[in-house]
Amino acid sequence: MVSWKSEQPVITAFSFITFVLVSIPTWWLVDAGNVGGLLYIWWIATLNLIQFINTVIWKDNAVNYAPGWCDFVVRYNHIGSIGIIVAGLVVARRTCLLAHGSYALQTWQDKRREMFIDLAIGLSVPAIQLILYWFMQGHRFDILGGIGCVGAMPVSILYITLYSIWPIIIGFFSAVYSIRTLALLLHRRREIARLLATANSNLSPSRYFRLIVLCTGEILCTVPLAIYVMVVDIRHSYYPWKGFADLHYDFDRVGQYPTDLWLKTPQQQSYVEWQTWIIITLGLYFFAIFGFSGEAFKHYGKVIKALLKLVGLPSDLFQRKKDVDGVLFAHIPKSRRSLSTLSTIFTSTDQQYESVNPSLPQYHSDSEVTTHLIGDIHMDDMMLPGDNKLYSSVALSLSNHLDKDTGEHGVGLDAKDFIFCADSAKD
Repeated sequence: MVSWKSEQPVITAFSFITFVLVSIPTWWLVDAGNVGGLLYIWWIATLNLIQFINTVIWKDNAVNYAPGWCDFVVRYNHIGSIGIIVAGLVVARRTCLLAHGSYALQTWQDKRREMFIDLAIGLSVPAIQLILYWFMQGHRFDILGGIGCVGAMPVSILYITLYSIWPIIIGFFSAVYSIRTLALLLHRRREIARLLATANSNLSPSRYFRLIVLCTGEILCTVPLAIYVMVVDIRHSYYPWKGFADLHYDFDRVGQYPTDLWLKTPQQQSYVEWQTWIIITLGLYFFAIFGFSGEAFKHYGKVIKALLKLVGLPSDLFQRKKDVDGVLFAHIPKSRRSLSTLSTIFTSTDQQYESVNPSLPQYHSDSEVTTHLIGDIHMDDMMLPGDNKLYSSVALSLSNHLDKDTGEHGVGLDAKDFIFCADSAKD
């Protein structure tokens, strides 16, 4: 078993790393209007940030440095723990509606109303818990060495009724939405397989996989974990209810427990480690789902380009293919785009619309070649010895961003497209 002296710095480091990683998807979730995802980011990121700050300040002591900060932290941790579960409900509800096509024909006003509904669900329950916190609070707060400020709420019947049971209820509704979504995906698996095989489909394998993971996680984790935590609390820390006078006795007291003191109780150590690592685990789980999608890598590319431009390097430094924009790209018919990269095509300029012949000559060491670089077009004029014909070649590649979740694609052109490109290059 790892000693707490070695584990505490790891918790501090992972809390900060998780805060950074979870905050990364904020950019495109705002653009997509994903209220549930944004709420999840907010709660997980801020809870990890608070945990990082606390473990730094109280690394090796239990001194009451900042009572005002601790008053804020214990309340925020309380509402944040249930806020994460409510955010999961919002995500499950939105996913279910999307899977059943409820958003397909909605206007912007309808979608905005749905966003406000998601926001109301995501914030109302934490707000109610903030109001109820005082009724469940035993005294002001405790300070644990190596951890920082923690709430002091005895596991009484009032605590179970007002708090412990609600993650189970909320998780149940999340599981219902997730089961409906999963059942629909499995029922239409053949239709989805055809969509996945379609290049222009908005549904990609990575999105399909994320839907499955989200639904499975809600079904398998939320309710079972909530039940487990409530049972453990009741079994080991139940406090008989004797009224508010007894619960709030010496209410302004601040319990200060150095590391060596609270570590003497294995049950207390297990509970503290559970609370610290579960926040980190949930953050890494969220980033694993949203941080490795095709959309995420597209935004990473934008960030890299911006950083390269900031330091004065070319933005396409790490690109294997160049983008072709402007009039040339507009004249490439969509039906003629393919997933194969255009290599080099030769045609004779003496016959303007002659089809590309695979038997046309290749480069020779004694050939006279003239190279033209026109924008993103690399054009070679080749005159073979003993041949009066002039042959031209065009080599280009471009990034096809029509598919959001795929990377870069090349473009294939037929003979007519090639003639247009060659003529445009010469002009």
